[in-house]
Amino acid sequence: MSGSVIYSAIDLTDGFYQILMRESDIPLTAVSTPSGMPLGVARDTAGFEECTGHLQ
Repeated sequence: MSGSVIYSAIDLTDGFYQILMRESDIPLTAVSTPSGMPLGVARDTAGFEECTGHLQ
């Protein structure tokens, strides 16, 4: 960062939940088993990293 004049700090705490999706896909993004274990896009950290990768 030597010679840089602009620095930034980005808070991505809730960033994962701000990724837009088509309205028609929303019903397909969550699954709940009888034991209550949620599955779906909540486990897609690679997709979130792809969206934020250009910030580096």
